[in-house]
Amino acid sequence: QDPATGFWGEWFESDGKLYKSPDLSLTYHTVKYRKGKINYWPELIDTLLAIKNQPYPFGWSVKGHMNNHNSMDVVRIMKLGWDYMTDEQKTRSAADIEEMLDWCLNDSLEPDGTFIFFPFYNSWGDAFYYGTAFLDSVGYINPDNLFWTDKSFPEGKDLCLKIKNRLKQLGLDNSGAEGALQILEQDCPCNTA
Repeated sequence: QDPATGFWGEWFESDGKLYKSPDLSLTYHTVKYRKGKINYWPELIDTLLAIKNQPYPFGWSVKGHMNNHNSMDVVRIMKLGWDYMTDEQKTRSAADIEEMLDWCLNDSLEPDGTFIFFPFYNSWGDAFYYGTAFLDSVGYINPDNLFWTDKSFPEGKDLCLKIKNRLKQLGLDNSGAEGALQILEQDCPCNTA
């Protein structure tokens, strides 16, 4: 972990000089596996917010747009670090989560409950998994996960059912689809909206 950024990433030495690269995925997985028990939370959150518009793996965007995979990683880092954040960091994080949620609902999700496939994902099932996992992580389809706002999303249950029904209709059978269905069965166990 780099004390200056709070991030994990690849370190390179060239001509006697050390270069450190903050890596979003590596940082997310390290923070997740350590269940948030890490050092340098203030630096990590500052870095996380600062790299928002940088291209992955050094930032959140892929080819100039958001994606639910990175949004899920970012939100899960924010949730684990929420109690360590300053009020300003919380305000900025909440605004960024609102923006990610808007993108998920209006740009990555079709009216029939299908998540759009982006080449960043390995499969259509992965597109469903990351979209569903993001909506679960922000508390949109599972209010027990709300941590960043006092808002409620009563429409989330109907959307949960719509996504679940669409996923079942498609009959996708890879691990991404199975992971999405597991989340959906937990968040909306009944079968009708």
